[in-house]
Amino acid sequence: MGNLAERWCDLSRAVRLSCGLLMVLLAGLLCGYPFLGRDAPPAATEFASHWRKLLVLKHSLQPVSTEEARPFSAMDFQTDGCQLVSWQPGANGGELVLSGQWNALTRVFSLLANQDMHVTGFSMAPEKQSLKLMLQLEENPHG
Repeated sequence: MGNLAERWCDLSRAVRLSCGLLMVLLAGLLCGYPFLGRDAPPAATEFASHWRKLLVLKHSLQPVSTEEARPFSAMDFQTDGCQLVSWQPGANGGELVLSGQWNALTRVFSLLANQDMHVTGFSMAPEKQSLKLMLQLEENPHG
């Protein structure tokens, strides 16, 4: 074994570098061989298609101007499928707790945007036959 190490050290720097590069190239080809000629994994293509759909939605969003924003009222959230459980006002916003079905609760965020309120934190928990949504709200500081 010592004889092999001595021979390696006796080789010139250029030869050792060439051998090292050749080994790295060979290892890269052997490790990459199973992936040659294949398309991307199905999960990656599915992710890319979802990402393209989201990008289209992002470009269709219109920012809410302060002239269009309605004043905030917790009672606006008392609708069909969505019940106001509590509203605890704070200095610049407060905590809003709602209970309802999923499809009714998804509309809450667009209503908050129309009222120029920002969600700084939220949690969602299942209840008996509905979902409980707790929102930490803050008024738009730029409004």
